[in-house]
Amino acid sequence: MIFIIKIVIAEDESIERMYIRRLLNRYFPAVEQVAEAESGPAALNLINTIKPDLCLMDIRMPGMDGLKVIEEIRENGPDTRFIIISAHDEFHYAQKAVQLGASAYLLKPVESKLLVQVIGQVIEEIERENNKILEQKRITELLENTIPALRLNFFSEILKGSKESPEVLLERARVLGIERFPNGVLCASVNILDSGREEVRIQRILGEIYHLVKLRLGAHDILLTHAGGLEFAVLVWIDPAEKNPALKMLNVAESLRTVTEKTGWAHLTIGVGKICSGPAELYHSYRQAKKANNHRLTLGNNQVIPYSKIAGIKLESCYPKHLEKELLARIELGDISNVTGIMDAIVSEVGRGGDPDQMRNHLIELLVVASRASRIPLGARWWHALEQYQTNNLLGAWVRQNIISMAAAVAKRKEQHNNSIICNIQRYINDFYYLDLNLEAVAGKFFLSPSYLSRIFKIETGMNFVDYVTQVRMRAAEQLLNKPDESIAGIAKKAGYHDIKYFTRVFKKHKGITPGEYRKSLIKLNTCEEACNDN
Repeated sequence: MIFIIKIVIAEDESIERMYIRRLLNRYFPAVEQVAEAESGPAALNLINTIKPDLCLMDIRMPGMDGLKVIEEIRENGPDTRFIIISAHDEFHYAQKAVQLGASAYLLKPVESKLLVQVIGQVIEEIERENNKILEQKRITELLENTIPALRLNFFSEILKGSKESPEVLLERARVLGIERFPNGVLCASVNILDSGREEVRIQRILGEIYHLVKLRLGAHDILLTHAGGLEFAVLVWIDPAEKNPALKMLNVAESLRTVTEKTGWAHLTIGVGKICSGPAELYHSYRQAKKANNHRLTLGNNQVIPYSKIAGIKLESCYPKHLEKELLARIELGDISNVTGIMDAIVSEVGRGGDPDQMRNHLIELLVVASRASRIPLGARWWHALEQYQTNNLLGAWVRQNIISMAAAVAKRKEQHNNSIICNIQRYINDFYYLDLNLEAVAGKFFLSPSYLSRIFKIETGMNFVDYVTQVRMRAAEQLLNKPDESIAGIAKKAGYHDIKYFTRVFKKHKGITPGEYRKSLIKLNTCEEACNDN
């Protein structure tokens, strides 16, 4: 903020006014407004109108002397500084000027240097005072902007379980200007009706809901929101003189639920803690409200749930912990069918109910360990997505869907990996079929167990390992038998068989005739083709 220095020249001599104005223009360019008055009444009116920072005042002026003008200004006018410039050196004038708080008393004719010096000193004082006012205003604005945040931090600290005594908490509240200390807590969860909305739209809806909630709260109630979250707390002050404070708390909660439902965008489920008698108990009221709110998993959402409704209820967990180990093993195998069956059993058990806190924690833990087992990350916003599912059935179904998707991703990854391995093994067999290619040797070369290689080879190719090797060798033997200069024994060896009798037996099983008979049929076929070509 920039302060504009305003000056009034009150002098009945026009030459004197012109002289002073020229000095101001020359030596004080920062002075943006200079006004003139040629009589006492005109000076009084001008000062009251524009409220200048400084007035250069003559004493003897038509209508009213300068000292009288200053006296009236001091009684009820602006806080203007005065420099008296007078041709009269009588002591009582100077004494009166001092009594009225004049900054200086100068005798005419005044040397330019002295006048400029005095005006400069007064302007410096004005600027210092203005800067002080500006700093005070800045500090005030800073406090006004900071105190609400400090109040929210103060209450957040209490809800987390402050160790300070009630006396200290009350003193801190007094310093922060908290006139009434809340004595009850509501814990609310927002259920966006269209969960498929874009993130920006969801945040706008949350903003609208927070605004509606604030409009319904009293002057001493506090709204605590979590950045980007779908849960918030309301610290409510209920007048101790209320006939039924607990009922009043329920009415506040119901009004918030109703106003949210009317938007058509979302529902509120609100847990209500018990009325507390002191600051230290606010933490317990919050824990009660949160626990009541968590029971939306079993009781459903879009309702008000007082802690008294669920207090003392002992619920045994229906979460089938014993199925976890088998589930994780099946996820690692990419066994979609068994993963689906196990998750169906888990979701069915979860649907039967149980302690909401335990159920939610179990399902979240299951999702996390499944992510680790599958090596499929949950993503940056998975926790935010989790908040959308506020009943056991919805939460269980969401976890089921995610875990089955993880198993499917593992299966696809394994399929791609297996395809790559089998292709490499097939290429190796095609190139080195003449070597001793037993299952153990090839599995060892590719760092696989024989049983695993046998299983995935059958799955990927449709035939077992030995049959594939035999097929490749027989194909090579057929090509070699077409060369008359190759012996049967040499062909058997080149095809990977060291025992000619075994080679013959395998070949006959493969083609229905012996190698020798196959060669004769090839010769006969070639002779017929040559004869046909000659004709």
